[in-house]
Amino acid sequence: MSTVTSALPLIIARYGEQSIGIPRPTLHFSGYDNGANILAGISASPQDNGIRLSVQNAFPILNSTRYTLAAKLPGMQEPMDVVDSLWPRICATVAEVHVRVPLSDDDKRLKRLTELAACEITIKTEAGQKFQFNVNLQCATPSDLKRLVEKEIGVPVEQQLIIHTNENLSAGNDRNRCSGNSHCAHEILEGEVLVNCFVDPDDVLLLKIRPSESRSMDVVVRSRR
Repeated sequence: MSTVTSALPLIIARYGEQSIGIPRPTLHFSGYDNGANILAGISASPQDNGIRLSVQNAFPILNSTRYTLAAKLPGMQEPMDVVDSLWPRICATVAEVHVRVPLSDDDKRLKRLTELAACEITIKTEAGQKFQFNVNLQCATPSDLKRLVEKEIGVPVEQQLIIHTNENLSAGNDRNRCSGNSHCAHEILEGEVLVNCFVDPDDVLLLKIRPSESRSMDVVVRSRR
């Protein structure tokens, strides 16, 4: 039995912003199929040739997640999807594998809301950090905005308190925008799309963070001791 090996012992696995080296599987074969340079006796699935198993060991969250693997070979600018039957041919030379997780229905909705007729607004934290978001004000709700904030900043939706201020990057701190309007300096509540919550393009919204329920309960428990 012969063994096909590669000069490089590892493959770079990428998932989101994370990258990690995984071992390159060693392929064993006993001949050729129909005279073509196809490894005989090797399963075509990346799961069976060890790549998928190594990827799941590198990123344990994938054990309970649906995903596909895209391959990037030397000389390629971008990774591409490949059919399962190609994995035995490219396993010895593939440079990178990229994990692709299908979008959920909620993620597809957020993608549409940030790409179609989107306007830029700014979320400012109490520490003064500013984060820009492109969102369709005519269709997105405060809940949609909070989910975008959670993805970008990491603050859970249930802890977010988003306050409408009178600050606008185009108009400056024009306090006349709030004259006679009770929406300024008040929390943006659910039930309407953002434009009906008086959110305009280039507005700056203040993000306040509520204490988590677990911390509040912990304080109560400790106070009783």
